[in-house]
Amino acid sequence: MRNPKLADLVVDELKGWITARGLQPGDKLAKEGELQAQFGVSKATTREALKSLEVQGLISMSTGPNGGAKIEKVPFSSAFQHLQSYLYFTNLNPAHLYAVRALLEPELIAGAIPHLTDADTAALENSIAICEAPPRDQAHAALQRQEDLAFHAIIARAHPNPLLRFIVEFVNEALQRLVAPTKIATAPANRRFGEANVHAHHEILAAIKARKPEKARALMRAHIAEVEAQVMSMRTTLKQRFVLESELIQPAGIPTHPRKKPRGDTARKQGAMG
Repeated sequence: MRNPKLADLVVDELKGWITARGLQPGDKLAKEGELQAQFGVSKATTREALKSLEVQGLISMSTGPNGGAKIEKVPFSSAFQHLQSYLYFTNLNPAHLYAVRALLEPELIAGAIPHLTDADTAALENSIAICEAPPRDQAHAALQRQEDLAFHAIIARAHPNPLLRFIVEFVNEALQRLVAPTKIATAPANRRFGEANVHAHHEILAAIKARKPEKARALMRAHIAEVEAQVMSMRTTLKQRFVLESELIQPAGIPTHPRKKPRGDTARKQGAMG
């Protein structure tokens, strides 16, 4: 085990300092010179420590008279990249992702139902409507498959448990970014896949509107199993690559309503594994 660098020790001290003072996103740290004096380290070491915190997403740096280090809420993109890096050299495969999804999403929807608003319900209806329309071309069909995951994201955002939300977001982001079919689905197969998703989403939405969490849980369990079977029939593989921060503009499946979502990368154009 290597001895920590001096800058790493300053990072730990700064994290303790942030915790002890209960600092929140938007609050500022002391000026660079004050931190240098407080910890008894050089300017270079202070800057290295601040850069490390910035890379972790815990602070942002700005210049000018009112500049300095400001506390930030760690973005999903940073957390995703750290967890993906941890898992990169494991034997993670699509079946592992779907196994986690099958366990968590039924519980997630049951817990989210009391917190889903009328606006959420309207967004779910809009998501279904987007997927119901006959695909105009291959690009439109791919966008509809992305919207399949957006349906799940709307539900996830309503759940009060932030850890459960994050895990589901991570799994869905990984499915969207990293899982790709080695056997390209034919147009009829893609259409059947979309129709099955729309049918399942209609049933799930009806259970949500009726405020029936147990029924919604059972429907979601069946839906995830059906999706997994269809996706695995395409002989999917998990692409060995690092997802770039520039790709992670928003968490997986964040819907195009109310906020617009970028078109995305080549993997998305191949079709989201929703």
